[in-house]
Amino acid sequence: MEILSEKLRPSYSAYQAEVDRLAHECQTSGPYTHCVLDPLCDTSFLAEVHRELTTNMKANFKETDLFKVFQTAELGAISEESLQDNMPSFLKLRNVIYSQEFRNMIQRITGCTELIDRVDCSANAYANSCHLLCHDDVIGTRCVSYIIYLSDPDDPWTVEEGGAVELYPLDPSSIVDPTNLSNLQGVPVANPTKSILPTFNSMLFFTVQPGRSYHSVQEVFSKHRPRLSISGWYHAAQPPVGSDMSSLQQILSKGDKVDEYTNIPYQVVPTEEMKTFPSGSIFGLTRDDVKELSKWLSSDYLNVKAISRIRKQFIEDSSVQLHNFLSPTISEDILSAIITADHTDKLGKGRPSLDYSVGVTSEWSVLGPPHKKRYLQYTPTGEATETGNSADNAGKYMSLVGEFLKSELFAKYVSAITTMILLSYQQEVRRFRPGFDYTVAHYSLLTKEKHLDATLCFVNDDKEVEDRVLEALNSSGKGKATKNKKRKAEVEKKKKGKKSSATDGKDEEEEEIILEAGGDEEDYGILWEDGDVGGFECFIEADDDAENAEAAEVYRQEKDGEEEDEEAEEKEEEDEKDLTTSDKTKNRKEQTTLLSVSALSNSLSLVLRDEGIMKFVKYVSANAPGSRWDIATEYKVLDTGDDDEDDDGSDSNEDSEAEDVEDDEDN
Repeated sequence: MEILSEKLRPSYSAYQAEVDRLAHECQTSGPYTHCVLDPLCDTSFLAEVHRELTTNMKANFKETDLFKVFQTAELGAISEESLQDNMPSFLKLRNVIYSQEFRNMIQRITGCTELIDRVDCSANAYANSCHLLCHDDVIGTRCVSYIIYLSDPDDPWTVEEGGAVELYPLDPSSIVDPTNLSNLQGVPVANPTKSILPTFNSMLFFTVQPGRSYHSVQEVFSKHRPRLSISGWYHAAQPPVGSDMSSLQQILSKGDKVDEYTNIPYQVVPTEEMKTFPSGSIFGLTRDDVKELSKWLSSDYLNVKAISRIRKQFIEDSSVQLHNFLSPTISEDILSAIITADHTDKLGKGRPSLDYSVGVTSEWSVLGPPHKKRYLQYTPTGEATETGNSADNAGKYMSLVGEFLKSELFAKYVSAITTMILLSYQQEVRRFRPGFDYTVAHYSLLTKEKHLDATLCFVNDDKEVEDRVLEALNSSGKGKATKNKKRKAEVEKKKKGKKSSATDGKDEEEEEIILEAGGDEEDYGILWEDGDVGGFECFIEADDDAENAEAAEVYRQEKDGEEEDEEAEEKEEEDEKDLTTSDKTKNRKEQTTLLSVSALSNSLSLVLRDEGIMKFVKYVSANAPGSRWDIATEYKVLDTGDDDEDDDGSDSNEDSEAEDVEDDEDN
């Protein structure tokens, strides 16, 4: 125990009083009981542990819908003989924190049940953009969670670098039994209320409580060093009471989906028998239909050849993504509004916001619970938009498009390009803010019949378009203060010898932030396409038996007791990472994914989702060029089964008649 800081040693004269003080702090802490030991050890000793881990251990890159992290093998499974030779200081630390004396202290401070001697821990490196989303840590016999922070002892970690552990209180309306104060259970509110910085030589721990101990690891914003830690659990002999309310069981539960669909407003509801189309139509679309659709959609998608090609692809793949879907007059208004909103809110491009209320207005509200999802949802109030509130303007534009996506006319168009008959819908207008928002795959998303997911997405994926929007914004006339700010930025740029169209009209502070994020060198479209900044939508297959489904690795980390084969670990170089490095090439963890749809501006993705398919939108990193904005519509459908039709499925006059319609529009 001599490696511990003086007050944590049983030999310390006031040890009992110190433990009592810590117990009082823990029991009176919020939003649930937790404690921080700071300092934990002798500083020079833990610095040596830091050196041993970064010198001797390799970490595998792991990514799912819940997390993105580099993690070592199970450190509890490595033999004492091996550790004594390579990492003697870590061995001492492991022996001390899992000793009977230390476990007794943890029990007294937390008031938890008796802890057994099982060792369960690993080292983690959270490099730039790594994160761990909200969960309660409950699985098996875990009783107390802990994290020992190993960030650089000579360079204190700062709030601006991210990586804090965030604690979430319960939503009062969700509490199962408010009278059971010793075992409150429910779902968390959307935003955390407590953040704990990963300070070197500190140890955070808390009792694992089903449906209560909700926490997350904030995205790491630092581009220069990873957040290093040892994390693990103390186990009890039995699982905690109320494990059926754990976040994992809530993820696996199929019982909380509420179907709230609105019927498509057909004048005459189509039926499965309607497999023949009127002469001169394009799969049922009349001339008047095409003319009306041209007010909304790009003309590229309104001729018989394009519709036939899309229809064929959808029949073959059950999915299709249509680029540049809306007409330019509509899409440009939306794109201008979303770029302006992200610029105003200072979101994206590596600019971390520490304010969870950013982007929230009277019309945009945050939606949770965060162990399943967090994003902003648009609900029009019917009131006039605040002057200059671009987010509300974007919401209004998108809401108008959303009304079109609910119409009989659009339903006819979708039937033409997919063979699906749309019956009813539910719809959301959403904003996924960089550094905050996501959805998680969970079993309550499963349906008993086919559904068609139609998601119309908007992102800032074109630097030239952004430059034009911001130039127009800066030249729109905002008074003397704005002109002075622009003049100051120009003077400062001349002093520094920097010229960048990305920063014209911005003050010095904002200019520096943009340049740090990469400025003109970054291709926004590629950032979204390669998926490293998140924002893509993934469709995955659920386990047939939810009760026996494997937990995601954030919950799992339980071993079968067998020692890791160190030689085999050394061979896995492709997906390993030295703990000391934060910028090596990382191989994305391959998942069993049926379909992944990259975020692309003004693109409509249509995906036929069968029974047993879940979906999620990957956490949007602060490194993203901006927010992901979308109109997510889910349709109940009737499949006509027209899989064997001809390529164009139409009569010989359709081509010429479609061209006639286009000629009419041109005139």
